[in-house]
Amino acid sequence: STVIKSLLLDLIFPRRCVGCSIHIESAAKSHLCENCVDKIKTIDTKKCFFCGARDSNGNTCFLCRKRHSLDGLIAMSAYSQPLVQKIIKGLKYRLVQDLGPAIGSIIANHIDQIRLAQSLDRTSSAIVPVPLFRRRYNERGFNQSHLIARELSSHFQIPLRNDFVVRTKYGTPQADVADHNLRSKNIENVFSVPDHDGPMPAHIILVDDVVTTGSTLNACARTLKEAGVTRVTAIVFAKG
Repeated sequence: STVIKSLLLDLIFPRRCVGCSIHIESAAKSHLCENCVDKIKTIDTKKCFFCGARDSNGNTCFLCRKRHSLDGLIAMSAYSQPLVQKIIKGLKYRLVQDLGPAIGSIIANHIDQIRLAQSLDRTSSAIVPVPLFRRRYNERGFNQSHLIARELSSHFQIPLRNDFVVRTKYGTPQADVADHNLRSKNIENVFSVPDHDGPMPAHIILVDDVVTTGSTLNACARTLKEAGVTRVTAIVFAKG
């Protein structure tokens, strides 16, 4: 039976929480215990990502919109938290895929709690995970942003689209580029909008695991706006 299989898997391959290493039952949805979920500290995201000017919906301020294509950003936690680092590294480098939906669920609950869900327009929006280049996708076997985005799409009942933007160049991972200006150059002209059925929605919500300078999200937003999208915002798990 399913129960016996679960018990046997528990004995042979005991599941451990990526945050604190305690044993988790094999029937649990992810490698993250409830105690660790509760320990994730949230950050204030009701401000312009680029300059910190206050905004109740996390919109990019008027002045920063002149220099940036991204219209707003909701970031849930700080990457400086050791627990957050363990969760993201567990997903991206230890390839613990069930952490993706877990992160998506955690973000969705946070957005509900801080009452930002009403700012997500369900009628003319689409949720789009930041794409990986094909080679990177093949190395990892999945796109971590897609796993997070799928959960957000289900929770907020906003369509998930993987076909609106693709990454056409393989470059140095942004995490390996320390200089702010080099990050912007590293991500130039790496995204494109392929042919797809139907018009683009007015609003696209990009989803990624981590944001540092915003160069990747900004480049993605610029490409989408050149293709006719009016507004591009983003939701991320952690701010670096």
